[in-house]
Amino acid sequence: MVKTAIFYPLLVLLCCFQEERQESISMGAFTHPFELKNISVYSDPSTESSFTDMSPGEEGGWRITLLEKHQDFFKSFVTEGPRAHDTIWLQQKDVGITVQNYDSIPIPVFSTPENNTVIDTICWSTTAYVINFTRNQACISYFEDEKFSIGWVFRHYLCDNPMTTCN
Repeated sequence: MVKTAIFYPLLVLLCCFQEERQESISMGAFTHPFELKNISVYSDPSTESSFTDMSPGEEGGWRITLLEKHQDFFKSFVTEGPRAHDTIWLQQKDVGITVQNYDSIPIPVFSTPENNTVIDTICWSTTAYVINFTRNQACISYFEDEKFSIGWVFRHYLCDNPMTTCN
């Protein structure tokens, strides 16, 4: 238990420090990954208060394109829904992704994007929070087999649509 309490905060820090390496890339994702409640939308990550709320759709969140990360916020382009074509800032906790296990082979999870050491595997499709992203991978946090985990997965296992399997 003590090992887990120390290990996961260190992984979160490793995911966050990848921010400086982020090139001009984008990644698909969606809003409202777990709860269908209003989320705060910001005009700038440095402002203390939101400028409006964003409600979920009838069945789930809205598809977005993550453009960049700044601290715990993602600059996002909304691709569907009532705010379609708006560029907004969202808190990291309001951004999700589907990890899709297409071929039933366990998905490897790595401690850093440069590391080839597998720290965990994801055995079936699951919804995860996005923590950070690079050109080829995303740092996610997820809950599987009654445990909370954080790590990097290759982007070809990720689906930006909460309603389909993206096969």
